[in-house]
Amino acid sequence: TDAANETELELEIASGDWEAVKAAVKATPAAALLNKDDAAIEPVIDLAFDAEDWEFLAGPKMLARCAAILDEDDSVDETVPDSAIDTRPSERNIATSSLTLV
Repeated sequence: TDAANETELELEIASGDWEAVKAAVKATPAAALLNKDDAAIEPVIDLAFDAEDWEFLAGPKMLARCAAILDEDDSVDETVPDSAIDTRPSERNIATSSLTLV
């Protein structure tokens, strides 16, 4: 059942065993992942990053969940003033744009 899958996921997260967590996420329906609060799902993302499991993070379930976290977090936009964003071209871009082909 969905409840059993969610409980298994919580237990595996607590264990810190990445392979077990990954299996539990795959067994958990996407809708259940989307409905979990951020505090419950962020350890999964942290474990995936620690394991450098980019394929897992790029999977449809995790992409949707990560997007939901980013959509909810508007504080980043409020804390970075536009004046702090460097819009100047990088040295690499300047160097490559000044090259000419002969």
